[in-house]
Amino acid sequence: PRNSKVNISIFDASGRRIAEIFNGETTAGVHSIKWDGSAFASGVYFCRLTAGDFSIASKMILVK
Repeated sequence: PRNSKVNISIFDASGRRIAEIFNGETTAGVHSIKWDGSAFASGVYFCRLTAGDFSIASKMILVK
């Protein structure tokens, strides 16, 4: 519920970071962002969001 530095990164199944979607300061509130995965192969990816001292990871499946 406060302004903080936010980083959103995409990782492949082997743990390599393949994309950094956002890295910067943002205001408190609800935000949305889109990732264009057209340059990547179908498969399992992970998205990690870090905001201040909070961090969460989500599994994604890209199907073409």
